[in-house]
Amino acid sequence: MRRLASLLAVSALVNALWAQEASSTLQFKFTEKQRELFDATVELNGNLPIPGAAGMAGTLKMMMTVFMEVDKVEDGGKRLVLVRTFTGEHAFRKWEHDTRKKAVKIAHVGTFEFTCHPQLGYVINGTWATGIQPGTPTGQYVSLMPPGLSNPWPEAGVCQRVAITPAGAEGYEGWALNGTAIDKAGGETRMRDGGFGVYLDEKTGWSCAMTLAGGDANLAICNVHADLDYIVAWPKDLTPGDDGLIRHTVNVRQVFFPPELTAHVWKAMRMRYVGAGNTVVIGLGAVEGFEDAPLELDTVKRGITVGFSGHMPGSWVATDQAHTGTKSLRVKGTLWPTIPQVVLQPNTRYRLEAWMKVAAATEADLAALRKAFDDGVAKAKADHEKKVAAAVKKGQTPPEWKEPVWVDPKPATGFISANTYEWSPHNAQADGSWAAKQQTSEAAIGDWQKVELEFDVPAWGPFVDIRFHATGGGTAWVDDFLLAPVPAAK
Repeated sequence: MRRLASLLAVSALVNALWAQEASSTLQFKFTEKQRELFDATVELNGNLPIPGAAGMAGTLKMMMTVFMEVDKVEDGGKRLVLVRTFTGEHAFRKWEHDTRKKAVKIAHVGTFEFTCHPQLGYVINGTWATGIQPGTPTGQYVSLMPPGLSNPWPEAGVCQRVAITPAGAEGYEGWALNGTAIDKAGGETRMRDGGFGVYLDEKTGWSCAMTLAGGDANLAICNVHADLDYIVAWPKDLTPGDDGLIRHTVNVRQVFFPPELTAHVWKAMRMRYVGAGNTVVIGLGAVEGFEDAPLELDTVKRGITVGFSGHMPGSWVATDQAHTGTKSLRVKGTLWPTIPQVVLQPNTRYRLEAWMKVAAATEADLAALRKAFDDGVAKAKADHEKKVAAAVKKGQTPPEWKEPVWVDPKPATGFISANTYEWSPHNAQADGSWAAKQQTSEAAIGDWQKVELEFDVPAWGPFVDIRFHATGGGTAWVDDFLLAPVPAAK
């Protein structure tokens, strides 16, 4: 079924509830059977890709409109039950469902119960009781994501590992929170009915978890946001009722594991990914010397990831060049750590600096540049000929061809760009809608040189897109990289 407003409401209210200090009563006042809309103020701190939700100094407040019915308010405000219903016909293509544009019959009741446990704090129970006509793709989608999970700054971290109860096996298994392990887990994870997924926080002992009852679930794990998305498949042998609908119920519970349970799972879990990885995680907020690169798969590290999903082939770690230590980052052309998005604090000045060493292009480098140019011209000419043929067929004037001219590249340089944007770097790349285009000073051919840039972030708090560049066919090495807020003057 389409992602009902109830699911969005629960996600929003969960964040709002977790942001409050635990007490014996909920901090919302509702009237039983109230059905008009509720306006909820939700504080976001980096767990969604919204400009300004930096998750460090301050939060972003968002007003949400929630359409639900209050079913019960009991125990002096200690228990709140919200109900969302839908009955009728609808055609949809969302997440795990696709009716192929055909309207189908649906009868759905979503029930969400908020309680405040004296030991565990806030507990949220969600129940999806759904009927749908046979032959329709069926399942249920629900997501778990702690605040700040996708924020690459070190102070935003609230957990270090993910643990799940795997389908078809006993016990617990999981992975460390780093870009490589998160990406590997995305397409090969199933969770068993009656189990749970949990973001383990060894530091505080309190770990954000969600249980499951109603079927095994495929876990869709976003390689940008690292959230656990449960896609629960319905049983295949359901029998239609008197109304002709098949019915199934899925239950989840969002709760914090206490320190004792966190410690037990942490100690007992099997680490799915260990040993050497093939990516570089670049830390933020402090000088990054690349000495831990490539990152071990079971190492916890927040930052931006180079080599994610094999986007950039080649070797990024150099052991024959270093400004300090024994390693540096090797750059040919442009090296783009796309994951995750780097959020910035509004109204803050940032400093970007690094040491770069640049070597001139070799004859082989220049030959490769010329070949890439010639291949591009050949492709453009083939595309042009197709356009000419199409125009002639339609009786239109064919477009003219202008032969591109090769220009010898200028001497190699190295620099780091730091363009800011509102939503997606891919969109900004495609249409040029950067909020600001900026780069460090450039390093010329020769020994190690410092490149640097300071820039101010506007009040709306954009993202920043970091890329490392070696121009002119040359090679650049990067070491002692730093992106951090400039300390306020005392």
